[in-house]
Amino acid sequence: MRSLAGLVVLLVATGVIAFVPVTVAEMGRRPTVFSPAASGAGSPTKPTSEKAAEPQAVITLNEGRLTVQVQSRPLGWVLDEISRESRLAIVRAPGVGDQRISVRLKDAPPDEALRTILAAYDAFFFYGVEKNASASLRVVWVYPRGGGRGFAPVPPWEWGSTKELLREARTNPDPAGRAQAVEMLVERSGEQSSDVLQDALVDPDDAVRTRALYSALNAGVRIPADSLAQMALSDPSPHVRFLALDALANNPRGWTAIDVGAVVAQALNDPSPHMRAKAEEIFRRLGAGTEPSGQPNPAQHQLQRQ
Repeated sequence: MRSLAGLVVLLVATGVIAFVPVTVAEMGRRPTVFSPAASGAGSPTKPTSEKAAEPQAVITLNEGRLTVQVQSRPLGWVLDEISRESRLAIVRAPGVGDQRISVRLKDAPPDEALRTILAAYDAFFFYGVEKNASASLRVVWVYPRGGGRGFAPVPPWEWGSTKELLREARTNPDPAGRAQAVEMLVERSGEQSSDVLQDALVDPDDAVRTRALYSALNAGVRIPADSLAQMALSDPSPHVRFLALDALANNPRGWTAIDVGAVVAQALNDPSPHMRAKAEEIFRRLGAGTEPSGQPNPAQHQLQRQ
């Protein structure tokens, strides 16, 4: 039997404690780690020149492994950047975040990187399972040393980072930042993200609308058939129109909720060749009198009237 290293991770989730062993083979892939500077202790070396630039911070996620290279940066900023890169919720208690740290980590699993960075703090790590995937780190709660005793994790909608994402989704001047925030909210909160999703679907930026709609459809968030029809016919982005038309045609509830045939007939004249091709495909399906499920299509007569 292969020997196991003595490293275990304490997981606290709704009162359940689990231990995850790490094999020797896995330890062979351990990252290069340079200890972070003690929080609040010491001062960064003074530059030899007044014009010396501050070292550029690097926080990247590549193939599930995290690289962090920062010099004398606030802990809160470092955790926020890790949260954005890894799509991981990191909840900081009051009093955590102002301390400056210096860290050099290369190709570290996110949970191991955070254990290194948060060595001087109390922290809860929550691992969740989605669909057929294996358990992965989903949330980290961080408290000052000794401050986590007696605390329990809070529901997802009360996560501080979720509130920050809501603000990002609505006020970030960068379209890419708004889109990423919406994607993360939809992934985490599903149907509970409907309000921010509605705002994103009328965002002035084409890419934000496209990514928001794709995320919602991919996560199974229900969008009313009339909203999909309006997007399919009038959204300025051909990508949004295509996604909306495809979702409408493949949603059994949409076949009787609205005049699908009329939407398809208009889409046949869309300026986008991809939209016209999709409309022709749906046209043939409607003409065959079947829904995507193979059941009789009650919308067939609608198209025949066009």
